[in-house]
Amino acid sequence: MTKYIGRRVNVGLAKEAIRGTPVAASFWVPKSAVAYGDKTTKQKSKLNYGVIGGSNQAPKVLEWADGSIEGDVFDKSFGLLLLAAFGSDTVTGPSDSAYTHTFSISNNNQHQSLTLTLADPDQTDQYALAMLDSLEVDIVPGDVATFKANLVSRTGKKVAAASPSYIAENKFLGRHATIKVASLATGLGAATALSVKNLKLTIAKNAKQNNILGTVWPDDILNTYFEISGQITLDLDDQTFRQYMLDGSYKALRVDLLNSDALIGTSSRPQLTLDLSRVEFESWEPSRSGNDDIVTQSIQFSALYDITNGNIVNSCTLINAQSSY
Repeated sequence: MTKYIGRRVNVGLAKEAIRGTPVAASFWVPKSAVAYGDKTTKQKSKLNYGVIGGSNQAPKVLEWADGSIEGDVFDKSFGLLLLAAFGSDTVTGPSDSAYTHTFSISNNNQHQSLTLTLADPDQTDQYALAMLDSLEVDIVPGDVATFKANLVSRTGKKVAAASPSYIAENKFLGRHATIKVASLATGLGAATALSVKNLKLTIAKNAKQNNILGTVWPDDILNTYFEISGQITLDLDDQTFRQYMLDGSYKALRVDLLNSDALIGTSSRPQLTLDLSRVEFESWEPSRSGNDDIVTQSIQFSALYDITNGNIVNSCTLINAQSSY
């Protein structure tokens, strides 16, 4: 056994071909933080033995693992998290060496499961049936776009020492981001980009363990209620979003990340685009607290089902040089 710092912990992810059957990592994901480990539920006996002390047994009744991974949004490996978030990926291409991945919400409760691998100087553990519970993306000026993925899985099993191998990827930065709002999804392309100061986007899967008799492990881990929400901050130079909130207006919203600094082939660029057909603005909050600070407005929004388009997410695409997941 040896002591080591967090930088020596490697995080691997892979799509499971058979649900709950672990596989070797297909992507080793550079991370800024990882907090993942085994958990148990123990049941203390309520019986007494003629003394004022407590229980004499605390048997384990359930075990699982959960935690989070944080890192930068890359053009290739992030697609695996998008697949886990939405459940389905359709690939077209190559065109100019670039592939377009279109992620769609699978209308079922068994979205794609992953195997999470943690490899450190002491040992390598695989966590099978890893289901995404939530995925948060933060985009701010002057920095890279970052994510935090919360997962739930079965407990880890020690395997032979892994040999992590990282691939070259392209990052998305704050200056690559464009946020648009339009009356309809069809109008997002022509809409004027907002002057957004920051964006936080959250995809929640609300994963639940399906526990059964005869085992401490969950029989399955299911995604339940699917929801997308977010928050944007802008300078307070008009009352548009205040009125959206007060009027109960519904709008389409686009988040677009186009890395104009990187090339795929001769002219294609890495790009991540999310179009929401129908969002409602549930809160609007001005910030006037600092005498010497620019007054801003913070808007909370959530995606709704659009009956006309028949979807919540009108489109989610990722363009990269990855042929498949």
